[in-house]
Amino acid sequence: MAVKFILVLTALSVASNAGSTQFGYAPDEPIGSLQDLTDHAKDQIQQLATNFKRMETKAEGDGNQLLQNLNIQSNDPEGLLALVTESRLAIDAIKPADIDVSSCEEGNNQKYQAMIREAGPGIQNCLQNASVALQPYYQALQQMLRVAQDRSKIALGNVTTCANQYKAVKTLSACLNVVGAQVFEGRDILMAAILGQMADFKDSSPKLIADFATCTNNVQDKAISESVSIIQASRECIRAKIKSAESVTSA
Repeated sequence: MAVKFILVLTALSVASNAGSTQFGYAPDEPIGSLQDLTDHAKDQIQQLATNFKRMETKAEGDGNQLLQNLNIQSNDPEGLLALVTESRLAIDAIKPADIDVSSCEEGNNQKYQAMIREAGPGIQNCLQNASVALQPYYQALQQMLRVAQDRSKIALGNVTTCANQYKAVKTLSACLNVVGAQVFEGRDILMAAILGQMADFKDSSPKLIADFATCTNNVQDKAISESVSIIQASRECIRAKIKSAESVTSA
């Protein structure tokens, strides 16, 4: 699609720069009536606007896809639940069969739930940070789209002005060629700008992904640290009860 688009633009540029051809016509295409000239010019302006909108949508979609991929990577409730399960197993590993140590685990469920509740917003903050980092990219694309739309409206208006002012093929063609030169100049500037934005996006994506990974790792590390604290406190309590029971038995 990109190659086809570039070929279309190249053909249009050649047509606009050739002295024997008219704006919107290929070099070997017969020129029609005054109305045909006007309609053809307007069609090409609208096609250029449509093509630019398609490119802008594609560029914006690349950013949305990146955020979606990050969201999928971070959406791992099973990971936190597995951490809770592993914490309980670590506590169970030193439980004696003949001593009641249930009091050593009192409040643990609430602590696990608090850990999960805290991790959720933490991950969302990481996603929000990534989204904020992409805002200048989105804003630049929207600004370029608005400029393209405004220039398209102006160009269409200029075509209408040419058609109203000139009633001979030669003079109308000359007027339309001036409009065409302005259209192609604006097209080249906007195309360079959006391609530059797309290139910058690809260049900056690895850092954005790395920053997101660091953020989520920090959230996960905090959850692991809290889990370790729960395990440590419960195991110390269990060991103390075992020691107490042994002292009573030996006495």
